[in-house]
Amino acid sequence: MKNKIFFQISLLFFLSVSFAGTENGRFTVAAWGDSRSNHGSSFSEISGYLKNAKGKTVDVHFHNGDFTGDGDQKYWDRSWAWENVREACVKDYFFMCPSNHDDDGPYQAELADILPSNGSNVFYYHQSWDIPGSKRKVHLLACDPYYWDQPVEDQLAYFEEELKKANAKPEDWIFGLWHPPSYAPMSYKYPQPTADQQKFIEFMIPRGGDFVLNGHAHIYRRTHILAKDGSRAETVEGPFSSYTSPDSSSGMVHIINGRGGTFSNNEYETWENHVFAPRLTENDAVGLLTIMEIDDNTVYMRTVEIGNEYEEADTLDLWTWTRGAPMPTDTATPVIETLQQDLPFSVYTHEQSIRIDIPFDTKYDVDIIDLKGNLQKSFYGNERTQLLWETKTVSAGIYYLVIKATGQLFTKKITLVK
Repeated sequence: MKNKIFFQISLLFFLSVSFAGTENGRFTVAAWGDSRSNHGSSFSEISGYLKNAKGKTVDVHFHNGDFTGDGDQKYWDRSWAWENVREACVKDYFFMCPSNHDDDGPYQAELADILPSNGSNVFYYHQSWDIPGSKRKVHLLACDPYYWDQPVEDQLAYFEEELKKANAKPEDWIFGLWHPPSYAPMSYKYPQPTADQQKFIEFMIPRGGDFVLNGHAHIYRRTHILAKDGSRAETVEGPFSSYTSPDSSSGMVHIINGRGGTFSNNEYETWENHVFAPRLTENDAVGLLTIMEIDDNTVYMRTVEIGNEYEEADTLDLWTWTRGAPMPTDTATPVIETLQQDLPFSVYTHEQSIRIDIPFDTKYDVDIIDLKGNLQKSFYGNERTQLLWETKTVSAGIYYLVIKATGQLFTKKITLVK
């Protein structure tokens, strides 16, 4: 009994330090948006998670807009009244950009004391943070694609000056935040960037821009590194090697997370060569939060469902990348492509081993990965069998079983308790 309690305490300690922002030397960004309807209480649940994570496992969170129903004061009052929202969306922790649903007048009045100012308003702004133990910084360029205040050229002039003041370098981590998708892999939400969005992209890429965070489409998508024209960025070393050195960036990763509390829309055309697109069920009330831990030149990213107890539930996307190293493919670094589902295979978890039964003849590939996306064990074959992963020397914690078989991909979360 004592050993069991000890291992349970050890497991809790392992989980608490694995994803701590300031507590483990990583700078942790959470990204989400399109929360206005609080569908399935997702707005409240994500806010509850972020409220509890503040200063512990999350340093800042970026909201891509659609915070309110239609910008009228009654909708602002409704959003603020939902559980946990006031406590999670606070100054120096919460950062947002305008959207088509957040009206310009109330936007300034409601957020003037929360968001940074560009000197005259909070519609667009720059903010930067130091990464503990690193010479790199994290920069946020919160952009206004709706031009409630100034045209894009004036915004870019402001960002240029701000980056100079901050002594920004291409090896810093630079996030662009604006509401509508730039390269949306669907037919109903801007399949190509507008001319002004293109200017944001062309501004960021040569300055070392890394990620563009969008919403508006009520889906989740993560692209490969895309060049300014939306094509897959490549170098002479081949695909996925866009960042061969810190100052030779040729594109950015675009992340669309519009699942913060609105009904889902799946009227999309998957852009197979450019976009990693998890499968979601239509109108599924899943609140998704993208969490990105930055450790000097490595980012550990995961997109997770937030449950009604304000905890991380299923993992939708899991990805790790080190700058200066080749961009990982979705086969070289396994990712979670579906929400957890029932498996046509049996999995048995013990303290010193995990057994996977393949009950029928089929070609299979089995990968076991940890929370950071590191591959722990691989199996492959083409007939019914029993697979055994010896875990005597493996740390307790959460792992993911990824099985490719019968023309499908299955995932299962495994908690190893010793």
